[in-house]
Amino acid sequence: MGTDLYLQIEVRIDGKWNWIGKYLPNFINKNNYFPIIIYRSYEFFSIIAGVRNHFGIIPITKPRGLPKDIDPVLLKEYNEYTGNILTGEHTFSWLTIKEIEDFDWNRKLKRKDYVNPQQYKEFLLIGKPITYSGIGRARVKGENGKWKLIEKSGKWEIKRISNDEMNNLINGKMDIEKNIKYLTEIEWEITYIQAVENSYYSDLMRLFNNVIDLHAEEEKYITKNDVRIVFGFSS
Repeated sequence: MGTDLYLQIEVRIDGKWNWIGKYLPNFINKNNYFPIIIYRSYEFFSIIAGVRNHFGIIPITKPRGLPKDIDPVLLKEYNEYTGNILTGEHTFSWLTIKEIEDFDWNRKLKRKDYVNPQQYKEFLLIGKPITYSGIGRARVKGENGKWKLIEKSGKWEIKRISNDEMNNLINGKMDIEKNIKYLTEIEWEITYIQAVENSYYSDLMRLFNNVIDLHAEEEKYITKNDVRIVFGFSS
């Protein structure tokens, strides 16, 4: 079962936290408190709360629970047994813009996956894959109930070979059998920011800055400590 992020944004004015919909009615309908939902971006979830962390990522912080001074409008439907549609169902937490921006997004993260011969050539040229084969890690449940790597995909047999063998294959030093997909496992490094570049991170940061600019226009000056995300997860 997959996991999704349910996220709300609050801004602090005169010492009191308020749901963003009160200040950006064109962004969120005034009577609609439903959250921004980010689907199954597990690297991002791992960074903000350590959720679905299969990557060895060091999170910004462990989950803190819902803040005690949360805007009451976000709690009106909260129920500890059924969960809260407004901020997810479990593993609640919160972070300010400043905490997010101050995090070391240039920290390195090791990635592993399988590539076919063409993808392996690209990897050798630039040090990272442009694309990779998701089928290499695909698993099925065996007769004994244990999960194992798949060995066939349609008419194709999956053959996982070493990097040395793949080097021989792409250099014409290894015979290629029919109806076989050759894959080899590679490892490369990316930064945390690269890991989340497709998970709305940039969109969220632009939104945060828009909130600050909006309040500046109204001469209600706030800092990056005065805007926060309040969130939870649904599985």
